[in-house]
Amino acid sequence: MRCLLSQKNQLLASEIVDNSFSTHSIIVEKQKGEFENVLYQNIPNPFSGLTSIDFELSKTSTVRINVFDPGGRLVLSRSGDYPKGRSSMIIRSDDLKGNGIYYYQMETETFSSTRKMIVIE
Repeated sequence: MRCLLSQKNQLLASEIVDNSFSTHSIIVEKQKGEFENVLYQNIPNPFSGLTSIDFELSKTSTVRINVFDPGGRLVLSRSGDYPKGRSSMIIRSDDLKGNGIYYYQMETETFSSTRKMIVIE
């Protein structure tokens, strides 16, 4: 049994059950060179010092990363041109306004996504 599967999040069971109640392993693979627009969770999180915000682009794009405090105030904004594929941006805790929860948003011409990060010193 072979089928194509599109994965939109990281929470998938490791097997599936067919109509005859037989189980089959799931193997999720990306085709070589196949990319989509994705904003990943920063690593490490929580962080002290610095963290890496990784993202994936389906095509070469201008990317803007905005960081907001819990009140929605813009704390940091960075942008740059990035190639198709996986890239990252480093954020330093010194660039933010102390400990706490922040929200980072990635924007391109056709994509926007937001995640939460925590700074601890």
